[in-house]
Amino acid sequence: MTHESRVRLTLAAGALLMAIAQHFSQGARLQASAQTQSLPNPYQAVANHFKLPEGRKMGSTAAIDIDHDGRSVWVFERCGGTSQEFACVESKLDPVLKFDSAGRVVKSFGAGLFVSPHGIHVDRQGNIWLVDGAARGSKGDQVFKFSADGKLLMTLGKAGVAGDGPDAFGPPSDVLVAPSGDIFVADGHGGNTNARILKFSADGRLVKAWGRKGSGPGEFDAPHSLAMDSRGRLFVADRGNSRIQIFDQNGKFLEEWRQFGRPSGVFIDRNDILYAADTQSDEKVNPGFKRGIRIGSAKDGKVTALITDPDLDGIGEGVAADVDGNVFGALTAGQAARKYARSNASSSPVTRADYDRWRTEFKTWGRWGADDNKGASNLITAQKVLAAIRLVKSGTVISLAANEPQQAAADVGAAGVFKRTTNTTDVGTTDNYAVSYHGQTVSHIDSWCHFLENGQMYNGLSAKDNISVEGGCRKGGVMNWKDGVFTRAVLYDIAQLKGVDWVEPGTPITRADLEAWEKRSGVKAGPGDVVLLYVGRWKRREKLGPWTGQVAGYYADTIPWLHERMPAFVGHDMNIDWNPRPGWEGMRNPIHVALLNWMGINIVENLDLERAVEFARRARQYEFLVTFAPLPVEGGTGSPVNPLAIF
Repeated sequence: MTHESRVRLTLAAGALLMAIAQHFSQGARLQASAQTQSLPNPYQAVANHFKLPEGRKMGSTAAIDIDHDGRSVWVFERCGGTSQEFACVESKLDPVLKFDSAGRVVKSFGAGLFVSPHGIHVDRQGNIWLVDGAARGSKGDQVFKFSADGKLLMTLGKAGVAGDGPDAFGPPSDVLVAPSGDIFVADGHGGNTNARILKFSADGRLVKAWGRKGSGPGEFDAPHSLAMDSRGRLFVADRGNSRIQIFDQNGKFLEEWRQFGRPSGVFIDRNDILYAADTQSDEKVNPGFKRGIRIGSAKDGKVTALITDPDLDGIGEGVAADVDGNVFGALTAGQAARKYARSNASSSPVTRADYDRWRTEFKTWGRWGADDNKGASNLITAQKVLAAIRLVKSGTVISLAANEPQQAAADVGAAGVFKRTTNTTDVGTTDNYAVSYHGQTVSHIDSWCHFLENGQMYNGLSAKDNISVEGGCRKGGVMNWKDGVFTRAVLYDIAQLKGVDWVEPGTPITRADLEAWEKRSGVKAGPGDVVLLYVGRWKRREKLGPWTGQVAGYYADTIPWLHERMPAFVGHDMNIDWNPRPGWEGMRNPIHVALLNWMGINIVENLDLERAVEFARRARQYEFLVTFAPLPVEGGTGSPVNPLAIF
């Protein structure tokens, strides 16, 4: 074979190999695209979660991470400016902000230290690592280690100097600290910048560097973000190449994943769930992929969800997730940070047909005898009382009653205003009270004669034979609880579950919400308990004023849950029924009817749970002793109460 023939053969073989490689690369991309186009989105954006001091706005934000406590969020924002403005150079604002789980700023630092905030990482000791991704004058292109209180502990790189040597960056994009203490820096931001990963020892000595500009294994085009799984594998968001590359900690290439789109940010939680923020994919840049936050497994690479956000600000470059599964995105173009909470999409809608079927299935009439008038309160046995006493740890006693309303308001009708007539003489003072307690404001319990269905009360009692204007409720009245209630209470803190100060009125509280709280808190309601649902009603009322009509209450799909758990009482800090109820028009309070009429579960509502919730959160004690008793009014349809929680 001649030299010329060998050259032609070599060129032909090379062309064939390139074509094969392109074919398989395109095939892998198409397969990855097909796998991620019809993904569910089980999340919803939480409006206005992050609250800044008055007069300050959130700047462009590429960096976000979760605090050592698992729930607080650290944001590294650009001092109110955009990514092009370098507002932090002259700003007096702190760009490093710590938000608690309710979105309030609890700590800040860093004014005057940075040019362009870009990367952030919270290590296992709670130290805050920050990446300054641009240089201006004598600042920038550095990586910093701070204590959680803002004390500078270490600096990598030369201030204001870009370079590709062992002691300079050009520019850095992200930083990560391995469990061993080794430090990894993603160096480069696309274009003519660096394209490498640097590994430093815990004391800041360079150990290794790998990578160069390119698209092959171990080559990079904008290594934009870093994450590490439980096996110690290093995940690099190789954004310019629309892939994640995976390495061991010595730089050995292991594999690449394209199914997570064109990742700007990557985050892996303690359960090896991988979150990848894609801000650039479209039909030109990365055909077949949508922008959004893809969620999947760091173990096998399977993508299971895609968060898309219809907000014009779009999806963030940075991404993080807390221990409760809430996802946080750091937005650059929109100058914001966003929280995404799991929606209730998994809760199946309940139909009127379901409700009609449950009317038969869930009735407990006759369970405790034909003449029974206590219903599920029969489950508060002597053993139950003794077990509840053993829940007392500190002896702290907190009232759960709201103060009696002294004037009319949106949620207090004229009849609901507490009326007091004071009689005073030279030798003393007396007074008379009058209050209409059924409604939205007075803390009270109900009774079986409060809600009727088809002319009957609970246990089949005839309303006609047992209720009169003169005598009130002969059977099924409040006197059935004259001896009081003394049992275990279980607090369901849905505001904390959703990471908000209060749940907005009109939000249905679903079975999925209740069970998610049980998983988080580790406590579950059972027979004879008092279920206390907290949505932050009184906190919202104090902040925004009273309202009426809309209620964040129990949704219809909680009816089977309540039948399974069979508590003695169901409590709430407002009316227990969700409202508005589209599709349920003409039906009066379906939760009230299901509890009071079918199941014999009583209701205690309009409770002021604020102080109890504050204590429970601080003590992390969501089960405690509760006691209350009605006024012993013969024939009463209910009674104001002052329940006491004893921790």
